[in-house]
Amino acid sequence: MTTDNQRIHNLLNPTSIAIVGASERSAWSSAFIRNLKRWNFPGQIHLVNPRTPEVLGQATAPTVDSIDGLVDHALIAVPASLTPDVLADCDRAGVRSVTAIASGFSEAGPEGKALAAEVTQFCADHGISMIGPNCYGFINFTTTTMLSRNWLDAMPPGGGISLVSQSGQLGLSLTGSAFARGVDLRYLISSGNELVVSSTDYFDYFVDDPGTTVLGGVLERIADPALFQEVATRALEVGKPIVVCKMGRSAIGQKVAEAHTASVVGNAVVVETFLRDLGVIVVDTVDELIETAGVLASRAAPSGPRTMFVGGSGGAGGYFADQADGSPIELAPISDTLRSQLAEVSGLDPHTIGNPMDMTAGGASALTRIVGAVAKAAEFDVLVVQGEQPRSREVHGDAYIERVAGNMKALAAAGRAGQWACFQATGDRDPSELGKDMAREHDVRYVHGSPGVKALGNAIDYGTNRATRLAAAKKRLAAHQAGVRPGRAELLRSLGPEPTESDVKRLLQAYGMPTLRERFCETADAAATAAKEIGFPVVMKISSTDIAHKTDVGGVLLDLRDEAAVRDGFASMMTVVAAKAPHAHLAGVVVSPFVSHGVEVLLGVVIDPSLGPVVVTGAGGIYVEQFGDATAALPPFDAARSLEMLRELRIWKLLEGVRGAERGDIEALAEAMARFSELVGDLAGSLVALEINPLVVRPGDGGVVALDGMIELADRSALP
Repeated sequence: MTTDNQRIHNLLNPTSIAIVGASERSAWSSAFIRNLKRWNFPGQIHLVNPRTPEVLGQATAPTVDSIDGLVDHALIAVPASLTPDVLADCDRAGVRSVTAIASGFSEAGPEGKALAAEVTQFCADHGISMIGPNCYGFINFTTTTMLSRNWLDAMPPGGGISLVSQSGQLGLSLTGSAFARGVDLRYLISSGNELVVSSTDYFDYFVDDPGTTVLGGVLERIADPALFQEVATRALEVGKPIVVCKMGRSAIGQKVAEAHTASVVGNAVVVETFLRDLGVIVVDTVDELIETAGVLASRAAPSGPRTMFVGGSGGAGGYFADQADGSPIELAPISDTLRSQLAEVSGLDPHTIGNPMDMTAGGASALTRIVGAVAKAAEFDVLVVQGEQPRSREVHGDAYIERVAGNMKALAAAGRAGQWACFQATGDRDPSELGKDMAREHDVRYVHGSPGVKALGNAIDYGTNRATRLAAAKKRLAAHQAGVRPGRAELLRSLGPEPTESDVKRLLQAYGMPTLRERFCETADAAATAAKEIGFPVVMKISSTDIAHKTDVGGVLLDLRDEAAVRDGFASMMTVVAAKAPHAHLAGVVVSPFVSHGVEVLLGVVIDPSLGPVVVTGAGGIYVEQFGDATAALPPFDAARSLEMLRELRIWKLLEGVRGAERGDIEALAEAMARFSELVGDLAGSLVALEINPLVVRPGDGGVVALDGMIELADRSALP
């Protein structure tokens, strides 16, 4: 464990706590005191209040440094303005771990920002680790340390799931959802403003923590993206899934409006791409987060998507199939051999047995044998058995409870034999304490309602793609560490302050992406001569560093078939463009061959001010914004990742060939996308915008060709 992670371990595992600002009149501080005492905090609790000798029947001390005995954690429950004084008091007392709950820091205007900076600097100078401020505290379920404003009806046993929530209220929701579903947690941290210790720091600790098996978070921002990439890669390597519910969206703070790409994907896509490409499971709700963490904490993730569903009615099976549609869950057909075996053990007509399987009332009594037959056949990666958790012996009776216990034992045995198995409760309702205790006793996992089905799909996706995502993440880290190849670095540094389309194509060629032969011309006669030499038909485009999208201002003429058309086109283009873009400098035109066949694709970049660039691809040409067909990935990536991206697009069918059209050269496109991602990675620190639109995918083995492109650089000092 690193020194920083040891400090976080100490932060979350105190042996003695001082409550600074303890008061019976404060609902907040008294809640913390009562929670610590109610759930039997195993260490010493000290109360600090210089104005009263006693709080809630316990003697107080005037300051932290006046306490007789060791204090290794302080809860700072005073107004924000007093926090620096309390920190100084803690420093004198040798306290190096604190939780600050007050608001009024970075979120409270210039004065609050100045106060936040003061607190951050003091903690850095004096080696103090801080949770918060503006938070609800934390719970260590393993040691029953509830230094939190949350409330619990009961203290569940400590589990292997460690969670961080930047929102205190949503942290409260996490606790409630986990308790209701019988999902046992290890840590729950309300991280608040994260002035000193960030959510990424906690994740870093959780990856090293032997008691944590699954990491989760409700995050409003990604703190320290570079560290997050390293942590997520390590988590993939050791098999600890990270599940994130991303809240809020930061603005794209750089100038990308001149590229079509920014209108195709929003910043939400940048964030989700960043997370997903690092193997992080991104979920939509708190309940889905808890269900997913619960599934993944119960045992290793499924190794494949083939799923068998066994239910007590046709309706249950149909409902599961509807919920699973479009997810990684694959309700694969069963073999004739397994169908015969299931008929034999259940007494059902083999013609009625499929997947989903309806046991009916007659077959339900044979569930243990059905589970055994499915597990033994080894045709499926996942077995899901529909069943509600029992409420109580008074409601169901002893015989029913014993039958459920038998079913749980059978499912647990299937799991030990290598079959990934779970129960699915159709309704999303709270299980009883009896149901939760029985599930813990027999080591079986229930998933609940629609969030549970999504969680199962998430677990399957993680299990089947973990190795691929780990390899890609390691490759990205290696590429960042290796830097830019020498020849490419010289070319990048040679770019002028306002790169032209010709500069863009020079870059593309250097990175192995084909472009057309073209000629720059300043006069109509020069353009006509160039067209004759290139060969008709040709395309003529305006050349101006001030115009990003030439089509919008009449700056592109297609299919010019003779010299007269070129001369006339030159004159009319200059007039039209000058009228539509009066402030643009028109240097001349570029003449190139006219490409009439192929599927047009966009390659571009969206840049987040903290996460960096993300490569975007989608429908190209003039349809990019109209279709809104785009997907994204972190650079650099390989051709295999390119193909994954392409299959997500609606234009995939066009690339494959429809209505008798010849298949496009998809392999050449995938390779070009990978090369483009290398270019984006090399320019990451200085890019504002980079785009190829369109990249034409030719039929058959015709390859691809970049017809148009633009680039804008910001910080030239960041060029490699």
